[in-house]
Amino acid sequence: MRRREALRVVGGTALWILGRGLALGRATGEPIFRRYPELAADVAVAPDRPFVVKGLGETPLGTSVLIRTRTEQPLHYHRERLEVALVLQGEGRLVVGGREATLRPGQLVVIPPMTAHAFVGQMDILSRFSPKLMGDVVFVQAGSGPNEGTPLVLGYRAPEIPQDRPFAATPLANAPLGTVVAVATRLGQPWHYHRSKDEQIYVVAGEGVAQMELTREKVGPGSLVLVPAGAIHQFQGSLQFVSVFGPALMGDVVFL
Repeated sequence: MRRREALRVVGGTALWILGRGLALGRATGEPIFRRYPELAADVAVAPDRPFVVKGLGETPLGTSVLIRTRTEQPLHYHRERLEVALVLQGEGRLVVGGREATLRPGQLVVIPPMTAHAFVGQMDILSRFSPKLMGDVVFVQAGSGPNEGTPLVLGYRAPEIPQDRPFAATPLANAPLGTVVAVATRLGQPWHYHRSKDEQIYVVAGEGVAQMELTREKVGPGSLVLVPAGAIHQFQGSLQFVSVFGPALMGDVVFL
């Protein structure tokens, strides 16, 4: 068993060397691996606060955070950032412009810039901002705040994989600052990279191995991987995951 695992690692390294040689650009940063709920083990909302935010990592083009609400994250907006929020745990409501939508685990919310919104209820939410957040959070002190965009509430559904393909990908939402894609793999996803897009990957189901450049990690439900632009990466195994690209993907996928 140890020899077999060693051969897999050596083989993966050899393929990485070949792939890195074929890739036209260099990675713009280091990949980041996290896993939920372990990443939230030290997150506690103070009794006098309605919510707390924990940074999970940044790539050159985006920021990922965990939002844990005790009662709510009050009405706020982002001037120049797209937010893609994934409900990890709990139930609550999204409030926008006096309208409400029920939120449950597995649902995604795509929130454009200059769109005031609140998360009400007790929830854990994974939010990805594109570009980097850089403190771009404005809480509304009076009134309903700006309402220049229309949020989308989406449910994740794994795409069907054709018999002759190792994986399938289905776009769920697309905006100038980001693209959300549902991905399912039967055997894996081959080596590839994105020239000018960062990617956040959250594994919904399945077990496998992710290799980002020379870093290999086992992944499963709750795994979070942040991939900077230019980093070559692949997946092995049967997996279902949500990818959030920033800015919009626009066909920027180069297979090696």
